[in-house]
Amino acid sequence: MKIAIYSRKSKFTGKGESIENQIELCKEHVSHKFGDNCEVIVYEDEGFSAKDTKRPMFQKLINDIKTANFDALVCYRLDRISRNVSDFSSILDTLERHKINFISLREQFDTSTPMGRAMIHIASVFAQLERETIAERVKDNRIKLAYEGRWQGGRAPIGYKSTRVESIENGRAKSYCKLDQTDDADWVRFIFDKFIELGSLSAIELYALKKDVKSPTGKRLTKTTIKRTLENPTYATNETCVFDFLSSNGVSMTCNRNRFDGEHGLIGYGKTSESGLKSQVKMETSNWIVGVGEHRGIIDGRSWVRAQRILQKNGLKYPRWETSDFALLSGILRCGKCGTSMVVKGQGIDANGDKRFYYVCSKKSLSKGILCDVPNINGKAYDQEVVDMIITQIGEIKDKDIKEKCKAADKAKKADSKKIENKISENERRIKALIIKMADSSMSAHIEEVINDLIKSNESLKNQLMELSKAELESIETEINKEIAVGFFNDFLTGVIDKPLTEQRELLKKIVKYISWDGISTDIELYV
Repeated sequence: MKIAIYSRKSKFTGKGESIENQIELCKEHVSHKFGDNCEVIVYEDEGFSAKDTKRPMFQKLINDIKTANFDALVCYRLDRISRNVSDFSSILDTLERHKINFISLREQFDTSTPMGRAMIHIASVFAQLERETIAERVKDNRIKLAYEGRWQGGRAPIGYKSTRVESIENGRAKSYCKLDQTDDADWVRFIFDKFIELGSLSAIELYALKKDVKSPTGKRLTKTTIKRTLENPTYATNETCVFDFLSSNGVSMTCNRNRFDGEHGLIGYGKTSESGLKSQVKMETSNWIVGVGEHRGIIDGRSWVRAQRILQKNGLKYPRWETSDFALLSGILRCGKCGTSMVVKGQGIDANGDKRFYYVCSKKSLSKGILCDVPNINGKAYDQEVVDMIITQIGEIKDKDIKEKCKAADKAKKADSKKIENKISENERRIKALIIKMADSSMSAHIEEVINDLIKSNESLKNQLMELSKAELESIETEINKEIAVGFFNDFLTGVIDKPLTEQRELLKKIVKYISWDGISTDIELYV
C-alpha cells in the first residue's frame, strides 16, 4: 500500500504537537492498521496557518494525489488540513474522486466507513466555527479598544508617535498606548490643504514631483501614499459632520453622536487586512470600527469630510480601469530607464472586440514626458512576447537539470543539520554529566558556569537549525514553483491554458523577480 502523511504547525517550535511528534504518531498508526510493508511519503509544512491552502508542501500533496495512486491520506488532527469548511469539502471531494481514504488520528475519523465520512464533515463545521469564534473575539476586543480611545500599538500614522501610558486601576498597575503629535503633523496638513486646492490625486502627485516634495520617510509621493493619508480617520477631529459621514458609509461607530465634540481625534480598526506575507489590502468601510480617541486630531472634521467627498466624486467621474481582466503584466512591468512602474493606458476596442492598450512609464505619464521619455509599448503584443521569452528561459532552466542541484544542496543542508544535532546531543550529555559531578565537587561555581555556557551554545545551535529548516522550506517552495511554471508555460505555448488572467498573473509573480522595458530591449530575471 502507498500512504501519504501530512503534518502542519503554525510556528517553528519543538513543543507540544510538533511536526516530528505528528509524523511519528501517524507512522505508528499506519504500521498498526496497514502493516510494516507500506510505502509512506511524508509532507511537512511548518510555520503555516490553516486559514487557507496556500502552503508549499500541501500544494505538492494535492498535485501528487492526481498521479501517485495513494491508498490513504493520514494526518494527526483534522485542522492540520484546513479550518475552512468549503476548502475541506473540496479536498475530500478530490480524495473521493481518486478513491483515497482520509484518516485523522485525534478525532479517530476514517472515511473508509459511512459513519466516518459523515462525522468528518460535522467536525470540519466545528473547526470553522472555532476559527470564526476567534475572529469574533478579535473584533470584540477592537470595539472595546476603539470605545476606550486606546491605540492598539505598533507603527503610528505619520504625524504621531505612540507613547506608553502607565496607570493604576483597582490597585493594579496597567499600561496602554496613546498617540501624541509630532512635527510631521505639518506635512499631513500640507497634504490635505493641497489636495483640497488641486482637487485630484494626480495633480498633487505631479505638484510634489515638480517641487521635489517627499514624505517624512524620504520617499517619493505617490497617489497610493496620498490617498492612504487622506482616507485615514485618525487625523480628523471628532466633529458631528465626521460622525454623519462615517455612519452613512456603513462604518461601525462605537459611541453615540453626542460624544463627537470636536476636541479629539478618532481611533479606527479593521481598515486593512493582511494579504500574503507583506502586503496589506484596504477593507470595505463596513469592516471599519471607529471610536473617539484620546489624541488630538490634526485635520478639522469639515476639511477631512470635504477631502472624502472629493475622493468619492473623482472615483465616480474617473472610474478605474480593471486592468486585471486584460493586461497580463499589470503591476509587474517596470521602466528600464527610471525604475518606476509601467501603467496601463487604454485606447478603445480593436476589431476582435478586445481592449486595445499600451504600457506607459508612470513617471513619463505623470510629468508629461519631462522626467522620462521611454517609448510606450503595445500591451497585447508585448504580453505574448514576454511569455515567449519566459518559456525560453524556463526551457533552459529545465535543460540544466536544476532538480539534481537542488537535491545536492538539500543533501548538504541535511548534513549540516545532522552535525548541529550531534553537537546539541553532545552538549546535553555533558550538561547531565556536569550536573551529577557538581553535587560532589568543591568547584560547583565553575561547573555551573560551564553548564550555562553549554546551554547558551545549544540555544545558538537550535537557532541555526531553525534557519536551516527555513532555508530548506524556501528551496522546496522554489522547486515546486519551478515545476508548476514549466507545466503552466508549456500549456500556454500549446494554447490549451484555461486559467483566468488574474491566476496567470499571480503565477508570474511567483516566478518572475522583475521585468523591465527600456525602450529597446526587455530584461527578465526569474526566481527559479
